[in-house]
Amino acid sequence: VPVERMVLGNGSDEIIDIIIRSLCRPGQDNIVVFSPGYSMYEVAAHINEVEVRRLDLTPDFQPDWQGAEAVSDACTKAVFVVSPNNPVGTPVPLADIEAFCARFPAFVVVDEAYVDFGAESCVPMIYRYDNLLVTQTMSKSRSLAGGRVGYALGSPELIADLTG
Repeated sequence: VPVERMVLGNGSDEIIDIIIRSLCRPGQDNIVVFSPGYSMYEVAAHINEVEVRRLDLTPDFQPDWQGAEAVSDACTKAVFVVSPNNPVGTPVPLADIEAFCARFPAFVVVDEAYVDFGAESCVPMIYRYDNLLVTQTMSKSRSLAGGRVGYALGSPELIADLTG
């Protein structure tokens, strides 16, 4: 991945904070998350005064794509998807993520912290969808938790927004 398509951070939690801080206006915008899921999205949103719209996963532990579209409006800046999901461990099919990116007007953030434990990566899709951000970490399968290295991959324009 070329350097202009990536941003590095002090672990994936900082990357999540950077994404929310860069894309959302305090007191005006919102994000969509699926539950159960990683709690840091909500923590970072609350710190940055961004509303969280939480949806339950479907009975087969998949994101409720129609629900995300239904609760979204002009102030929805991002939908956060975890694949495979933490804590349930279910991967999200790439075709589902791609179809959502193709029709959803806001940003889609796919958290792949556990991708090496049972899911396919969305990284190749960053070349096709300017609204897609893929986050990963070096702390899980690469055993560098003490190194605190997280990163996001996306379009050069989106990465410039995160680093600017």
